Amino acid sequence: FTHYSAGKTPREVLEFLEDLFHAVDDVVTSHGCEKIKSIGDSYMATSGTSVNQQSTEQEEAIIRLARCGLDMLDLLQSSRHTHVQLRVGMHAGPVVAGVMSGMRLAYDMWGDTVNVASRMESTSEPGRLQTSAIVADLLRPMAEFRITPRDAINVKGRGAMETYWVERGIRKPHPLAPYQV
Repeated sequence: FTHYSAGKTPREVLEFLEDLFHAVDDVVTSHGCEKIKSIGDSYMATSGTSVNQQSTEQEEAIIRLARCGLDMLDLLQSSRHTHVQLRVGMHAGPVVAGVMSGMRLAYDMWGDTVNVASRMESTSEPGRLQTSAIVADLLRPMAEFRITPRDAINVKGRGAMETYWVERGIRKPHPLAPYQV
């Protein structure tokens, strides 16, 4: 993105980011996920952040977020944004979330889970979804995902962590899709 934006006017960069984030917002909301914020060319989304969730709801939220991340990658590979090198990172766990008051109200989240997810993104490779073991273990039994081990990465405050690539496995048809013979 930095290379792309270097030769553009501020207006062109803003229009590009607005178009890109609008398309990504559509993918995020279509999966029942929620955008938290975007900073520069970084985008943070979540799923399953309600306080009183059962474990099955948490698992469903992780699955939705994984589908969302893969669909984001597909969107950029099949659109006019092919020059964007998106990296996706996932982690699951407890967070502190809320609205901060001040000059501008803003919903945000903090904590170790957010930091690890950020490291999963920053150490991922362009066009790939990298995740921690906790997410990989949940997705592994599902045919729609293919989980491949990656080298351990050093995570600030955590040390070496085993990480995994998440890719599409056998694609399941959407339950509302028409039956095809």
